[in-house]
Amino acid sequence: MNWHDLAFFDPVMYESLRQLVLDAEKPDSTSMFQALELTFSVETGSEEGGDQVDLVPGGSSIEVTTSNVHDYVRKYAEYRMVKACEKALEVCCFFINRKFLCPIIPTASEYLCDQLTNLRTTLPM
Repeated sequence: MNWHDLAFFDPVMYESLRQLVLDAEKPDSTSMFQALELTFSVETGSEEGGDQVDLVPGGSSIEVTTSNVHDYVRKYAEYRMVKACEKALEVCCFFINRKFLCPIIPTASEYLCDQLTNLRTTLPM
């Protein structure tokens, strides 16, 4: 999985981030990035708690610039596609394991949960 997979998850956000990367390559883009006042943080929606989440430690104080925009896009995509969904995946894994697979095929349920757990650590971004 990489940041281009965000196109299937959230096509509007993907296009905005893609345009941001393209704009970073223009000669006069520094002032545009300063005007956007982007930082390495994300404000979550009300359904996710409405908090500000740092994409990296101290992210709310790190400005997105033309030189680090690729890192920002990768971190944003990782957050949106994996980290924001972690809790739901853990609940799903627990439910599947306890209710269905564990009594029938315990090794398969352990394998499934291991795969879901390891997903967040094996993503090439």
